[in-house]
Amino acid sequence: MTTLLEKQRVIEALTHKQESKNKELIESLVHRQNLALLQRKLRDLHPADLAHIIEVLPQPDRLVVWAELEPHHAAQELFVGLMNGAVWGTLVGLSAMALYGSVPLGLVMAAAILLNLVVAAMVGCMVPIVLQRLGRDPAQGSSVLLTFTTDSMGFFIFLGLARAFLV
Repeated sequence: MTTLLEKQRVIEALTHKQESKNKELIESLVHRQNLALLQRKLRDLHPADLAHIIEVLPQPDRLVVWAELEPHHAAQELFVGLMNGAVWGTLVGLSAMALYGSVPLGLVMAAAILLNLVVAAMVGCMVPIVLQRLGRDPAQGSSVLLTFTTDSMGFFIFLGLARAFLV
């Protein structure tokens, strides 16, 4: 990824130095070609790998990559959150049922974990978008906001479900 971005900068610098009446056309074509290649590479990445790449890139490169993300990346992340929630919620719910002999408690635990992981996936997709629109670096503030939201929402989801179904 860094090699591709560096190559793009070098080619753009070279075409920028050229004196030609078609200079803007050449720059535009090279830029579109590089962005198409970047989009193809991004399309094949798992969301976790993509998040790691965005996190370690310098800010100018991070913003270039961020701008090229497609909506299916968010949908894929939401699906992963839903599947993780279903698997872990089921495991914890069954464990709670076995330990405490209470089916309602197991269902509340399963639902709370499922909902919390779906909330985490949604916030994990939305916070960077909002930060970018506010002119902030999405990678710098996202972790704090995501942790705060998932911790507080997890607390309220579990207690709300427990109050509604167990008390």
